[in-house]
Amino acid sequence: MEKTTYNYLIFHIEKLINVKSIIEIRHIRVLRKSKVNKEISIFNLLFLSNDFVGFKKSGIRENTLNYFIIRTANEFYVCGLENIFEDNGLITEKVVKFQKVNKFTSAILSSKYDRIVYP
Repeated sequence: MEKTTYNYLIFHIEKLINVKSIIEIRHIRVLRKSKVNKEISIFNLLFLSNDFVGFKKSGIRENTLNYFIIRTANEFYVCGLENIFEDNGLITEKVVKFQKVNKFTSAILSSKYDRIVYP
């Protein structure tokens, strides 16, 4: 994951939660397509405005969404960032969702498709 993505994530969430309380951050990259895959139907429940299929582990792709599962001592959060491709060739990111989830939902989201990026 690019360092800028991680820095942007920390910059955004420090306004919402105490960053010092973070124990672990997991990263899931989702490529948006037109069909819906059962494996990621949980994303459609959490992020109803989006339609997802397939996971990509490396490289930035157009229309990708980067999801982060953030674990603190007592709580779990999901934060979604979308890669925006500008006309001048720059890539920026925008927060599309931030919400608290329960431990069960976090366990479903933490699958073979994710990777720990912090610590």
